[in-house]
Amino acid sequence: MTGFIVQARTGSTRLPNKILSPFYKKECILDIMLSQLCTHFPNVPLVLATSTSSADASLEEFTERYKGIEFFRGSENDVLERSMKAAQAFGIDNIIRVCSDNPFLQTQFVQDLIDADADADYISYQVDNLPTIRTHYGLFAERVSLSALEKAYAQKPTAFYREHVTNFIYGHPELFSLHWLEIGNQLKGLEDLRLTIDDPQDFETAQKIYSDLYKGDKQILLSDLKPYLAERPDELRKMNENKLKYSK
Repeated sequence: MTGFIVQARTGSTRLPNKILSPFYKKECILDIMLSQLCTHFPNVPLVLATSTSSADASLEEFTERYKGIEFFRGSENDVLERSMKAAQAFGIDNIIRVCSDNPFLQTQFVQDLIDADADADYISYQVDNLPTIRTHYGLFAERVSLSALEKAYAQKPTAFYREHVTNFIYGHPELFSLHWLEIGNQLKGLEDLRLTIDDPQDFETAQKIYSDLYKGDKQILLSDLKPYLAERPDELRKMNENKLKYSK
């Protein structure tokens, strides 16, 4: 079974509680993320996987407002184990792994992951020879098989790999099968785009763009971002500053 595992926690060194802070009108980032996934993929199971930290208890209460969303709590630092056990608990063999702080997630890219007809351990887009999970775009998810997570976990990887979940998998092509989807020229002119949210400047920049572009229930697309940012080089400059600051 294919299903979403949304990785979420309230703790953040640079910006605590960022996913639950007011972002657009009365909605927080997690509201936007869950609403998009539930609206565009109503038949795909969704699990919100968070930590056992007491600080994350509020996330369980939060998800209760969304019908059909499952909830899982696991290790705070061993996110590989948390993701693996969440998938095992709910019978998800093919995991669409989503970060909870990406309000500009492009659902077409997510659909491409679901539709990808490839028998591979790991499927994602690649930009400049980097898996998109390691970029600053904040537009993408990734697909990984439960068997690949189990195999990675059995290798007893270091804490770095346990925190970053799939890094061990795509970093060891001799052990795992990888499949890369084509992004084409869709990001041309947006090389400095940074819509992942790590600190207050990221939050404020993303919040302003979202507020300016969001129209009712219409998703903000790349085709909306390109002309908007072309007229606002200062926004791209600020994004590039943080992209360099937080180089992955």
